[in-house]
Amino acid sequence: MIDTLSLEIDHPEQLAFFLASQSVQQKYLRSSGCLVLLYSANVDQFFLSQLLDAATFWCPKAVVAGATSTGEIRHGETLLGKTIATLYFFEHSSVTLESIESEPGCEQEQGRTLAERMQGLRDLKAALLLGNPLKCNFAEVHAGFTSVPLPCPVFGGGAGDYAMEQAWVMAGKLCSQTALVVVGFSGPSLDVELHDVLGWRRMTPSMRITSATGNTVHTIDNRPAGDIYKEFLGISADRQFFSNALGFPLLIREGKQLVAKVPLGADEEGNLEFVSKVSDDEEFSLGFVHPELLEQQLLCLNQKMAAFFPDTVLLFSCGCRRFVLLEDILDETRSFEKIAPTFGFYTVSEIAAERGLLNLSLVAVGMREGAKPNVRPSPPKFVEPDGIARLDQFANTHSRILKRLLHFISALNRELEGKNREMEKLSYLDGLTGIANRRRFDRRLEEDWRSAIRSGRPLSLLMIDVDSFKAFNDTYGHLAGDDCLRQLASKMSASVSRGTDLVARYGGEEFAVIMPNTDGRGGLKVAREIHKRVAALAIPHSDSQADSEVVTVSIGISCMVPAANEDVDKLQHAADRALYQAKSNGRNLIVKASDAFVPSLVAKDTGTL
Repeated sequence: MIDTLSLEIDHPEQLAFFLASQSVQQKYLRSSGCLVLLYSANVDQFFLSQLLDAATFWCPKAVVAGATSTGEIRHGETLLGKTIATLYFFEHSSVTLESIESEPGCEQEQGRTLAERMQGLRDLKAALLLGNPLKCNFAEVHAGFTSVPLPCPVFGGGAGDYAMEQAWVMAGKLCSQTALVVVGFSGPSLDVELHDVLGWRRMTPSMRITSATGNTVHTIDNRPAGDIYKEFLGISADRQFFSNALGFPLLIREGKQLVAKVPLGADEEGNLEFVSKVSDDEEFSLGFVHPELLEQQLLCLNQKMAAFFPDTVLLFSCGCRRFVLLEDILDETRSFEKIAPTFGFYTVSEIAAERGLLNLSLVAVGMREGAKPNVRPSPPKFVEPDGIARLDQFANTHSRILKRLLHFISALNRELEGKNREMEKLSYLDGLTGIANRRRFDRRLEEDWRSAIRSGRPLSLLMIDVDSFKAFNDTYGHLAGDDCLRQLASKMSASVSRGTDLVARYGGEEFAVIMPNTDGRGGLKVAREIHKRVAALAIPHSDSQADSEVVTVSIGISCMVPAANEDVDKLQHAADRALYQAKSNGRNLIVKASDAFVPSLVAKDTGTL
């Protein structure tokens, strides 16, 4: 069994007296392993060093670690501006400490080094990772750490302080702003369970990151990234940007889960800075807390944790979460104390297993020594923050008003999104033929080009021109010309069989076909099918210069496996040149651009070589 003792500290002498007491020393001497975790709102290095001196003197074999915080959790109670020490006494398990000073540009390698030191531990069951995101690239540390296969969950958080100006990490007697710390928990009877919740829901339509470098987002939907906070929320890029924007993160889907990313700041050019890396082409929505969703997720987490029967619960909750939830945060942390003694701190980014650094999340870690009791846990209930709250109609007004406001916003968003989808669909369709228009073609070609770069797969493009179409209009009239284009568009659409292919009207009598994951042979096959189906329509054209009495088309084909430094214009120019060659050689031809983009005649009329 894991036993815990905790103390709220005003002066370092209090910790020394507490650790020297008979009750603490008896537990310490009987334990197989002892961990002292210190979480403090006090960022004075001398004060913190005195705490470390007391802990290492009175419990020399214990592992001592900790961090400065943006809020402290003791026995499920959220504290502000306090310092707490929590002692964990393991009956059969051991605790191991490793630390390293971070160096700019070396964080990922140093993360791997810390994880490799954990690999040698027998029966490793969990790893607690601490660092200072204000002084190092903690996301790279985490990425390096989780790149090493460890047989256990990884959890923890980033140190912070209330002013977001300085933070400290502690390990043994070391108190440093650049320290990276890992605590390993080992033992055959030790069991650990990890869960996390967010409780935020999207409140805007989807947007796309169009330019990002490392932890900085430059543009969103090809506009300065900071414009979205100005447009949707009226938040300017000033010194108050972080405190104004922290409740409205970017919500990005990773697998089946939403991950929140809170911007730390914005500059005058509109760049947004984040704790962790953000990638080009990621879709996201701005989000805000959804009380009903949060309650559901928290209740589910409580039930899972209660069924685990932990001896103790460690909480790592985002400081921004505390700011947004206000008094409702009390219910959240207190709910775990009903399950087991609960301690933790409010972080600047949270860690939950191999997922990237989290924001606005609550990470809960249950630990137990020995087998799970063979009894059914009673369902956990939320703790009321006040004994008269059930009778007071004015209690929890923040939460209740927020629910109604968010319900209104959600209903409004659903209505607007439905209209926007309808308008967007219309804006991407050609009014005459009903197929994709030039706008849709340009956007889709760019998207498929980027996808081909990432996947290393070929992308084929057909450019198609109706032969002597001006003469057709002059002879048969524009109404007949419109009907001809509609028939050709229908036959071209019928010639492609995959949902990923796109047939578009490029302009006038010119069409285009985009075929992802298609090599030159596949592009030629589709071109021949289009060529054959158009000829089979047998639409009369007595003035055609293509040596034919019916409407025909000329087709240029290009295919590439693009490199990262190549532009999509290269593919389109090659198809255009091949089409030009087809028209110059007498029309009613298919010409394929070679690897060197030299057009070569490959088919005429029926498509035979």
